[in-house]
Amino acid sequence: MPTATYRTEEGYFDLKLHFKLDTETQLKLGGNFSTGPANQGYVGIERKFITRSAYTLYASSNFGQVYNAIRVGGRIDIERKRPLGLQLDILTHRWNFYNHSLKFFFEGYQPSSLSDIENRLSFKAFTPITLNSKLSVETDLAYQTQKFLDPNAGGSQNTPFNSTFSLVTPRLRYDYNTLNSKQYATGGNKVVMYGQEVFGNETVRRESTSAFDGDEFHNYAIFRVLSENYIPLNNHFRLGVHLDYAITSMDTFLTATTTSLYSPAYTPTPLGQTQFRGAYRAPHYAALGVTPLFLLDGNIHLRVALHAFAPLKTYRPNELGGVDTRYGLHDVFFIGQAGLIFDYPFGKISLTADYFEQPTSSWFVNLSFGYLIFNRNASH
Repeated sequence: MPTATYRTEEGYFDLKLHFKLDTETQLKLGGNFSTGPANQGYVGIERKFITRSAYTLYASSNFGQVYNAIRVGGRIDIERKRPLGLQLDILTHRWNFYNHSLKFFFEGYQPSSLSDIENRLSFKAFTPITLNSKLSVETDLAYQTQKFLDPNAGGSQNTPFNSTFSLVTPRLRYDYNTLNSKQYATGGNKVVMYGQEVFGNETVRRESTSAFDGDEFHNYAIFRVLSENYIPLNNHFRLGVHLDYAITSMDTFLTATTTSLYSPAYTPTPLGQTQFRGAYRAPHYAALGVTPLFLLDGNIHLRVALHAFAPLKTYRPNELGGVDTRYGLHDVFFIGQAGLIFDYPFGKISLTADYFEQPTSSWFVNLSFGYLIFNRNASH
């Protein structure tokens, strides 16, 4: 039991604590189950123990049709005047973007199928700035492999292409987060701001003939700011505002598909994160979203979101199989979502209708239970 003794001469208390150092092991289970293709399971284990510093070891796996991952790592939280955290990650993950429907892909621009595999070693040092914010210095070493059918890369549309990108990227990142949920939040604020430099070598080969299409070194910078803010208007209404701005110095990659893949992507909805849509990827863009919310009771809310994506620099395939650059604001593409969200301690149940203007105007109605959470990509 804690005991406190008052020292009259010094004017303060001595607090004596008796505690036992112990370890804690947690097993984590989760995922997302839906009427769409993005069903996903998650299992993880985490072990914590304390000596002079706090140590955490963890391992996790995501598995599903669209996304699979295995991640292992460790973290040290060091006690000092300004706390310091050190984290090391080993990650392998794979995205499978299939042409589930012709509406998923822009004929003549997007590939009919695409797999994106990344093997990555990451190191991060971070320190808190305030109670809800932190500053991180990160470095990633990654090897990425893509397999795709690209009608714009030259040759037959049915010719598979293999692309690799080996890279190292240092990053400086600031995070502030008071959102009340990782998905479909109704309150709080979130700001993410980062700058990174990418150094990497790209190769492209045709799978059927083993023909060598090219080898190219890339060096470019990325700066990006994202903000999500929920403003209370009264007891039942709230307005969400989503801002996203990205600018890069990247040049074209060897194919239209890889150029689009390595460009920053605007994916403000969970469904959008599971699809490859080149129209919402650009090396320089600005985006704005508004989400009116109506709170029906403590656990249920109705949300209607409209997002506008404005590419300021775009890459488009040409007739020779290369990529052309276009500068300036020429198009604004929209994303919409209406949903009824049930928020419970064991997960979220959502009935949503999603709209994408590009590559073709399309609607998707989806009933899901759980969370869609993915590991980030090293290159953007």
